[in-house]
Amino acid sequence: MQRPAAALATGTTLADQAPLVGRLLQGGVSREHIREALVGRPYPPPQQRTHSLAALVAARLQQLALLAAAADQARRSWTAPPQPTATEAIPQTQSMDAITPKPECPGQDGLCGRPVGAPGALCTRCVTEPGPA
Repeated sequence: MQRPAAALATGTTLADQAPLVGRLLQGGVSREHIREALVGRPYPPPQQRTHSLAALVAARLQQLALLAAAADQARRSWTAPPQPTATEAIPQTQSMDAITPKPECPGQDGLCGRPVGAPGALCTRCVTEPGPA
């Protein structure tokens, strides 16, 4: 039994596909990609084939041509995102400000501890509640 790779190398199967292979090579598809498309995955055994080896080779090369065309189209249509201009505001990361302690309410014999606007000031709760008798 002849292996498909040997049949490809010795038969007319690949010779019939030479124009397509030539266009693939000229389009930038590497020899390794073409080889992988042709022999990188197994062909069905002859008794299980529904198509000739030539048809299977042609189909694999056509798939490779479609993939190459899609990749080429994607490369041509891709544009880089616009760069921000000097007049556009570039979002800055929030800087970590130093934590400054706020003055605390001295009410309830110094146990209140609620933040107040000025040192020695009482919070609204301590102002309204009567102190200990």
